[in-house]
Amino acid sequence: MPKELLSSQLRSWMSRSLAPENPGAEEEFNRLALAMFAFQREAVPIYRELCERRKAGPESIQHWRDIPPVPTRAFKEYEVSSIPAEERTRVFHSSGTTGQIRSRHFHNAESISIYEASLLPWFQRHFFDLQPPPMKLLFLTPETATHSSLVHMLTTVRRHFGTPDSVFTGREQADGSWSLDLEQTLATVREAVGENKPIGLLGTAFSFF
Repeated sequence: MPKELLSSQLRSWMSRSLAPENPGAEEEFNRLALAMFAFQREAVPIYRELCERRKAGPESIQHWRDIPPVPTRAFKEYEVSSIPAEERTRVFHSSGTTGQIRSRHFHNAESISIYEASLLPWFQRHFFDLQPPPMKLLFLTPETATHSSLVHMLTTVRRHFGTPDSVFTGREQADGSWSLDLEQTLATVREAVGENKPIGLLGTAFSFF
């Protein structure tokens, strides 16, 4: 399936899968997952090698659960991407300790738009189930960590659902680690409580300890 057609069908499925009753959702997801598997097997050399070693191809894989996964370490050691090097405009890195080799995930404008299309409808449905947006949002991460896919997701959420006074209170240190401006965080929460307004609190699990 051509990449453009596959992207279009993925977007369509993402929007329709939100419907409360969609009896064909599982079958359609399986079809798209198999189409994506076939595309990536051909477009990503290192993944094709993995599939050949496991004798896994479109003719032998009939269900998405049987698609061979890529080991996490592969994203540290290889460029696992179907996007040609000259078309890559963004790269996200996994979190890691100082000196640790971090995994890389490459993107261009099209893949970023699909990523955001998968995020926004589901976030709105589950996070704003009782309180419709816009809402003041408090993010316990640094806004400056542009190589973090999480931070990209949170800035996207703020752009679409946050009020203008939504704020990031995380700080990125010189070594790349993250810290929290506790004083600003508490002041922001107290301000919302004093105004009797809802506030959304978002961050990593470690941000809440």
